[in-house]
Formats: sequence, C-alpha cells, structure tokens
Amino acid sequence: MSNLSIAYAMPWGIFSMEDDSERISVVISTKNRVLELRRCIGSIVSQTRIPDELVVIDAGNIKNTEDFFGPFRSVLSIRYVSFPVGLTTARNRGVLESTGEIILFLDDDTELEPDYMENLLDVFSADYQHQVGGVSGKIIESEGLHLSFRKRVRYAGRKMIGRLFFLPVERDGRFQPAGFPTTPPEDARDVMKVECLYGANMAFRREVLRKYPFDETLDGYSFMEDDDIASRVSREYTNLYTPHARLRHFESPVSRNREFLQKKMLVKNYHYLFRKNFPYVVSRRTAFWWSILGLIITDIMVLNPEGIRGLIAGIHEIV
Repeated sequence: MSNLSIAYAMPWGIFSMEDDSERISVVISTKNRVLELRRCIGSIVSQTRIPDELVVIDAGNIKNTEDFFGPFRSVLSIRYVSFPVGLTTARNRGVLESTGEIILFLDDDTELEPDYMENLLDVFSADYQHQVGGVSGKIIESEGLHLSFRKRVRYAGRKMIGRLFFLPVERDGRFQPAGFPTTPPEDARDVMKVECLYGANMAFRREVLRKYPFDETLDGYSFMEDDDIASRVSREYTNLYTPHARLRHFESPVSRNREFLQKKMLVKNYHYLFRKNFPYVVSRRTAFWWSILGLIITDIMVLNPEGIRGLIAGIHEIV
C-alpha cells in the first residue's frame, strides 16, 4: 500500500483514508488446538500486509514451542505466553503483552484470506477522527453451501424461530430487544455501521480497550463476551463491519456431553449481560423471557435433549 490520502463517502459521513501504517498486533487465545492454530498462523504469514506482531496466549500446553513457531518467526514477530485461564482474562493479558495501536483478536480455528489484514486496516485508516472503536470482517462458515437437505430445512426453521423470538439472525448488525446480536446481510457489499462484533475476528484501537476491557466475570469459554464488549464500545464509538476482510471459521462441533454445560452457561451469561447492558424495564424483561422460550423451542426442533436440559438448568439458577 502506498502513502495515499483518499477522501470517500460512507453512509454516515465523509472520511479521509490515509495509509499511516499503524502498528497492528494479532492476539490469539488457544487451548489444545495445535493443528488449528498452525493453520491460522499460516494464513497470517501469507497476508499481503503482515501484522507487526502475533501474541499467542496458551491456556493449554504447546510442547516444543521453538519447533512449533520456528517456521513462522522469519516472517512474523511472535510472543508466546503460557497462561491457563478463561478467554476474557486471556484476551486482557494479550492486550498487555501487545504493542500495536490496533489489536485484532482471532479465534485459533480461523483462516484468513490473503488480503484480510489490508482490508481491515483500510477501515481504520478511514477513521481520521478516531471515532471507530471496533471492526469485524466477514466470517465464511466452513460448511458454506454444502449443507445437507435436512440441515437446510432445520436452518430455515431456526431462522423463522429466530426472527419471532428475537434470537441471533441475519439483519442489520444491531442488538435485538432482548439483547441477542444480529449479523449483517450475507450479500452486504459495503462497510456497514453496526453495534455487534464477532469474537472470531474483532479489532479495536488500544485506547478503546483501555476504557472497555473484557469482562473477566465471564469465566471459562465466556459465552457472549464479544456481545458484551461490542455493546459497551458502541455507546461511545462507532463499530463497523467490512465484507472485504474475509476469513473462514472452522468452528469445532459441540459434543453431546458438553451441550448441557454450554447451554446452561449460555442462559446464565445471557442473563448477566442483559442485566448489565440493557434497560431492565418491563418490555425488555418480557423480550428476554420470550427469547429463552425461543431457545428451548429451537432445541426441541433439532431433537437436542441435552441442550434442553442445559437451558432449563440455567433458568433454574437465574430464577
């Protein structure tokens, strides 16, 4: 990228885009996913714009770190930290260990397209007034268009239930009345102003993270930690979605013996963040419980008894 200064229009105003080569740090929190992490780092070192550093916070135990990271170190500055804690605490540690003005958080099971970093930085470069707080790129799910007919039918049913019960659906990237996020339209072609950001890939300015660190109350896997920080940041800054920064997400399937615990955690965290980030008025509380009903109906539709048990256990705890 050359040192150009370009002015162009976005839906909310005129911005000046200048390549000022801001330092960008990538932070990856990982645990026992060596193969996935190697693939992710491989896509990072193949970027048209190599980030200035990578910080890996490992809650597992990568053996022979020099052998593992060695092939990448000739291209990328890598800092490895062994830190066996939950996701939000690990991400806050990653901020402390990093040096970039922009900090990008990636899941370890993602793979970036070669121009992801360049397109992501273009959005921050347009922020001449430094009002952009966070940016997420476009996630291409690994199953893509290869869903079976049965999965397509279930997906269509989930979309219908999602719209009716204020659950996560494709819409405008803003939060639902009950607090669940929505995603931008699949066919979006332009940078969009949104509220929601997506934990598999979200970048912030360092100054934003100083004001709004990740909530370490959300322990373990930390369901909805991305919704929490995005909601708080969006009140003061502008969050953006760019369909030009693309990556694939090879999200690991949830095993049946974990489904109970994850659905229980979902309800507990959802309730905590709903109380924390949204007005606790009658209309909102009604929407919240309406959404909980929608979660139960969704698991009934897909014949998931462990998920139903987990949701009911979560309801029991918050009530």
